[in-house]
Formats: sequence, structure tokens, C-alpha cells
Amino acid sequence: DDLSLFNAKDSNGNHRFNAPIPFGMAPELEFIIEDFLPSGILGMVVATGGSGKTMFLTQLAYCVASGREFLGMRTVDPRKVLYIYAEETNEEIHRRLDRIRDHHGDSGDCENLDRLCGYGMDLRFEEEEKDERIKDQLGKYIARFDPGLVILDPTAHFSCAENENDSVQTNKFVRMLRTLTRSGTTVLIAHHTSKFGSNQSDQHSSRGSSALTDGARWVLNMTGYDSTRRWEKELEEID
Repeated sequence: DDLSLFNAKDSNGNHRFNAPIPFGMAPELEFIIEDFLPSGILGMVVATGGSGKTMFLTQLAYCVASGREFLGMRTVDPRKVLYIYAEETNEEIHRRLDRIRDHHGDSGDCENLDRLCGYGMDLRFEEEEKDERIKDQLGKYIARFDPGLVILDPTAHFSCAENENDSVQTNKFVRMLRTLTRSGTTVLIAHHTSKFGSNQSDQHSSRGSSALTDGARWVLNMTGYDSTRRWEKELEEID
């Protein structure tokens, strides 16, 4: 068929071209964390190195896996979570999780939270010399265990872009990340700010090509605490 593109279907079996749009019957947006983190999207958390994004994401992962509230927000259901730590040793991961368990008063292991210590490993999504790429391994894991959330931390260790400012290479990486969300899994990547973006909270704060931010459907920018700013007033304006 010379129009096979227009006959293609999405992961739910719906036609991509002219899909039916019944009036008043649009599906509601599904969430992992209610009214905060949607299901089945590519998202990113952007912050400077050492600002606490790994601890923040570890807390988020723990809450999603255990069904606990995250910063006062309800997790919809306990879900399987995979966190790949590219810069943390098993000992450091253990210390972080111990602090979180102590905070919640938990004594058992969180069985829904899978952790992969990638410290010292080559985790790039495209490496032709490997027998099987990390992206393919992740695809198999998602198909087998159906996680609600996968976290890759930090982006630099997974990106196939040799030049992070190259939008073509970055778009290729974004497309590979999106394939992991097809079955409803949310994929979060932890990314660093640029030299000039450490105190910004917009799309220009992240390091490298803006194609990475543009390709994400959900972006959270973290900034360091500044005692001179009137945080209460700013939060009121956001509300």
C-alpha cells in the first residue's frame, strides 16, 4: 500500500489518521501522582549538579512504588518503578533509601522499586559494538514488568548525542526515549542546567540543545534556595 503511513495504528489499536473524536467523550488524563505527574509521557527534571535532584527523584520513585503521598500529593496506585543510577554506587543508593525509609518509618524493603547501579557502565542508547543496546534491554524490561515509571539519571550518561548541542542528534535520542512510553510507562530523565541557567526556571535553563526540553511533555526545573527571595509571595502567585 503506497499510503501505509495513513493506515498505521497507535499502541492502543486506534488509527493515527482521522481517528474518531466523539463529542464530549475525550478520555481523561491519567496520572501516576494525582494532578502532578501524568502517565505515559516523557518528562525531565532539570537542576544544577549537587542541588538534590537525585534525592528528589529517589523520594518520588519510593512514593510511587509504595503508594505513599509525595509532597502532599496522592499517588494513584502503587506501581512498579525502575530507577537507573548512572552516577551512584550501590552503597550510596542504600544510604539514600535508608534515609527515606527512616523518614516514613518503614522497616521492610520496597519490592516495587527496582534499582540498577549503572556506575562505571556504558549506558549510551546507541552503541553499535554492543551485543544488545541499553535501549533494547529497557524495552524488554518494560514489556515484561510493565512499570509505571522509569527514571534515567542523569541524561548525559544515556544520550546517544556526541554533541549535546546538536539538535538532530538530540531529536534522535528523544525519539528513542518516546518509544519506551508506548505502553503507558512514564519515563523521567534527570538533566543538568547550563552554565547560565542555574538560576532560571524556563526552557532555556537546561544544558545542550533545546530539542531535549521541547521533546519532553513535562518539565520540572529545580533551583537552589535563595534566602533573599520572597518565596511565599512567589508561591502565592503560582497558586
